[in-house]
Amino acid sequence: WSEARAAREADIARVRGECRSLQEQVDSLEGANEVLEMERDKTIEERERMEAILESFHEQDTLNSSLQLDKAKREAEAAQASLREREAQIVSLTERLDRLAAVENEAAQLRVEADKLRSETAMSGRLTDEMTARMDQMADQLRKARMFAASEEHYVDRRLVSNVVVSYFDGMKAGTDEVLLLLCSILGMTDEQRRMVERGHTRTKQSQGGVGRGLYGLLTAPITIPSRGWEAITEADIGQEW
Repeated sequence: WSEARAAREADIARVRGECRSLQEQVDSLEGANEVLEMERDKTIEERERMEAILESFHEQDTLNSSLQLDKAKREAEAAQASLREREAQIVSLTERLDRLAAVENEAAQLRVEADKLRSETAMSGRLTDEMTARMDQMADQLRKARMFAASEEHYVDRRLVSNVVVSYFDGMKAGTDEVLLLLCSILGMTDEQRRMVERGHTRTKQSQGGVGRGLYGLLTAPITIPSRGWEAITEADIGQEW
């Protein structure tokens, strides 16, 4: 019985040892299980975080894609507007080139006309110089004529006076009033001087009491004032007569 009891106690001790070993294993497994659960939870959290990140990335990618699409649309619209602007500039430049070509043609015509005008101007300059020379010549002639006119009052043709004096004293018209009138006109006598001549001739005529011709007829020839007056006698009349 004691052996059985000892065997039993040994079995109990062994069982208890096994139980402790199993308990230790259980405890170890539970600890390992807790670790695994913690790792699982961490894994789940990490997965959820990654999923959230991926979702965020997806949303960001979607947003970025949308933004990029909008940006691309805006850039396309801007490029289209720039293209239209460039096309308008091309049209404007083409029109400007056409205008410049027309202006160039007009400029060529203007150059031809300018050359023609320069030639005409040179000719006009020569004509102007000739006209200036002629005007200077005419001015000189006019100056001389004015100088002559200014001195004309004191100018007497001595040959004409000599012929008139000789004719008054000898010839067909000797002692006539006509010859005396011409002589007074040629000498440029004033009215007072002519009246003095007339009075002197009248006194001579009265003192002689007759009318004659030639040198002695002068003393008796009467003086008759012409109907035209003294001033009507011109040098042309004198020239035709003498």
